[in-house]
Amino acid sequence: MNRRETRVELLFDLQHSASLSAPQRERLLQRLSGQLDSDGILRIVVTSERSQLRNRQEAIARFALFLRDALRVPKRRVATKPSMRTIARRVESKRKRSLLKEKRRRVGLAEAD
Repeated sequence: MNRRETRVELLFDLQHSASLSAPQRERLLQRLSGQLDSDGILRIVVTSERSQLRNRQEAIARFALFLRDALRVPKRRVATKPSMRTIARRVESKRKRSLLKEKRRRVGLAEAD
């Protein structure tokens, strides 16, 4: 299979793109730092298909996926407290477990020390 003829290479200059705002650019540069070269260019190479058209479509799909994932802002986690019922249930199960383990001990061991 001659892949050199159908190879597609997509280049996107994140540093100098006019389509991105400054915060978007900073976020992309930070999140995609592992996929960028030293000039801040995102390079996507596709050789998986035998058709250049399909490779081109795959490259564009990967590019869109990279941008969508990198620009997604994660939700802030809201700290919650466990309910009183949950705390009581946990303490009760610990107490039961402790009693069970205490029953397994030999009778004379504690006095031998």
